[in-house]
Parts: sequence; structure tokens; C-alpha cells
Amino acid sequence: MVSSSPATRGPDASSAGFGSTPRIAALDQLRGAIMALMALDHASYFIARMHSREFWGTALPDYASTLPFVLRGVTHICAPGFFLLMGVGMAMLAASRQAAGWSPARLTRFFVLRGLLLIGVQVLIENPAWGLAFVRGIPGTFVSRGGPIPGSGDGMAVYLGVLFALGAVMIFWALAGRLPSAAVAGISMVALLVTQWVTPGPEAAGPDLDAWVRMLQIPGRSGPLVVFYPVVPWLGIAGVGILLGRRLMSVRVDLSRLAFISAGGLLAAFVVIRSAGGFGNFHPPQAGWIGYLNVTKYPPSLAFVFLTLSLNALLLGLLDRWGTKGMDWLAVFGRTPLFFYILHLYLFGLMGWLVPAGVPQVQMLVFWLAGLLLLYPLCRAYGRFKAAKPVDALWRFL
Repeated sequence: MVSSSPATRGPDASSAGFGSTPRIAALDQLRGAIMALMALDHASYFIARMHSREFWGTALPDYASTLPFVLRGVTHICAPGFFLLMGVGMAMLAASRQAAGWSPARLTRFFVLRGLLLIGVQVLIENPAWGLAFVRGIPGTFVSRGGPIPGSGDGMAVYLGVLFALGAVMIFWALAGRLPSAAVAGISMVALLVTQWVTPGPEAAGPDLDAWVRMLQIPGRSGPLVVFYPVVPWLGIAGVGILLGRRLMSVRVDLSRLAFISAGGLLAAFVVIRSAGGFGNFHPPQAGWIGYLNVTKYPPSLAFVFLTLSLNALLLGLLDRWGTKGMDWLAVFGRTPLFFYILHLYLFGLMGWLVPAGVPQVQMLVFWLAGLLLLYPLCRAYGRFKAAKPVDALWRFL
């Protein structure tokens, strides 16, 4: 059984689905924090009618003032945090379920089915929510920062976002997750490096690519298919999470110390890669601190990966060291992530109907906070309901 600093231990072992292994409170709190920040970005989309795109082959967003960049920039930690924590959770659940007598086949089936469910939720439940921004929105008021989506196509689209990639990555690691840690590390490194090597330059942003290329590696649009999160670029981050989860389950770890050391190393790697401006940067740094920190997300450049994972590690260390008593409300969101995810899209989408022309981002913050207040009791109630269900019940999948 993993042992960490005393502050990381939550009392609710059964709600984890990890058998007798207590939850590590800081992991739930970190997941909750990135859920709340993700909601900030989506509130900007639905209510301020503003969104940024950092694609590999087109111009990065141009920010004339600090606030829009900060509100977008802080949300960059979300997607890497999702994949990292998914890997951690898969490793911890695998160890505890095997100790409880699950066969490898049952464990693989559990993760594959959950991955398929995430992909289905993406297409059937999430995608309709994005259209709420335009059902009653005033045409011409939506602002997109950054260049166009690479590729071509128009009209209604099948969007493949973060849930698609999370599901596909989960399926991959369900089939490959029993590999030794050295192999997991190797696959993760190759996935991150291949992304840097095979992503083309801006001259390739216009032509269509095969749909499988879009889904696996190069984000963009090909006819009706729009892919923001292809599979391979995010495989490695989940693999890092698997390695972290295995470590937490196998040895005594001072989680905050490990997190702080990792944050420092990752931040140093970001500074080296970003300052060099070549490999690992799909867009070289521009003048000023905003230009330096304005990095490519689709697909994630190495600079993006190092910067965002360093911030995730720093936040995890802070929560593990000091956050247990004061941040329980974040854990409520962190224990019901998919429920929160779907609910917040429709909530903010309907909120946007109240202001069809959009509002300034400062005013949008009020809507964001109000949305979190509305979501909290719903997530709390669902968390209690889910905790009473068996580990492989459908409600656990949600």
C-alpha cells in the first residue's frame, strides 16, 4: 500500500474504487482544480463568445492586453493534467484490482469499455453542447483568436476533442499497460518525440489529410471531421501518469517533494527548449513575456508539455503539502469529472443564451463563479450516489 505525507490521505477509501487503498486527496484536488479552470475557458467560449486556437500550422493568437492571455494561458494546464491523472488512476486501479483478484482480462475489458464510453460520450452527448453558443448567439459577435483550423471543409462537423483522445489513449494503455515500466517510458518518449518530428510546417496547413492521420497525429479539419486532440501526441503524457501511479503504489513517497523536484526539472527543460526556439517549438518565441509563453497546443509542442506539466506538478505539490483541509471543495469536482464535464457544457451553454451578444471577459468571470456554485451541490450529490455503487457499475464509469 502506498504511503505518502500524512496530508495526502483522504478518509474515503471505498469511493476510490481502489479496494483498500485510500485516495490521495491531492490528486482529487488537482483534478478538481483543472476542472474548474477548464470551465473558465468554456465560459469564455459560451458567455464572452471568445476562444483561442493554437494550431501547429497557422498563426498563434495575438493578445493586445494581459487579461485575455492570462485567462487562456492558465487553462493550458487542463488537458495535460487530464491525461496525466488518467494514467495515474489507471495504474492505481490496476494494482488494487489485481490485489482484489481481478484477472488481467477483466481489467483490460474494464478499461477498454470505459475508453469506448468516453468516445461515445464525445460524439453523442458532448458535441451537441458546443452548438448552444450559436443557437441564440448574435451572428458576427463570436471572436476566434489565432489562425484558421488547418485543412479544409465547411458546414456541420464531427468534432473529436479531449474525450475522444482520453478514450483512445485509455484503450491503448489498457492493451499495453502491463508492459514493464521501462517499456512504458520508452513508448511515452517516442510518442512525444514523434509528434515533434512528423508535424509538418505551415506550408502543409492547407491540404487535406486522411482522416486516420487527423485522428492519430495531425490535428485539423478534413471534410466533416475536425480533430483538436489526436491520439499519439497525448499518449506520452498518460504514460508518464502510469509511471507515477506505479511509483505511488509500490514505494513510500513524499509526494510533495517529488512534485516540487519534478516541477523544477520540467520548468528548466521548458526554458531550455523555448529559448533555443527550434526543435520542440512549432512556433518560435516572440518578443515580450506573452510571446515567450504563448506556445502551441494543437498538437502539444515539447515547450507546451514541459511548461504545463511543470505547473501541474507545482500545483500538486502545493495541494499535497497544504491543501487537504481547505480544498475539499475541489475534491468534490475531482471525484466526478465526467459528470462535471458534461453538465458544465450545457450549463454554460444555456447561460450564454442570457447574453447572446456576449459580455467582456471581466463580467464573464461572474458567470463562471456562479456556474461553479451551481455545479458544486450537484457534483457532491452525484459523488455520494456513485460511491455506493460497485466498482464496475455503469455509474462508476461516469
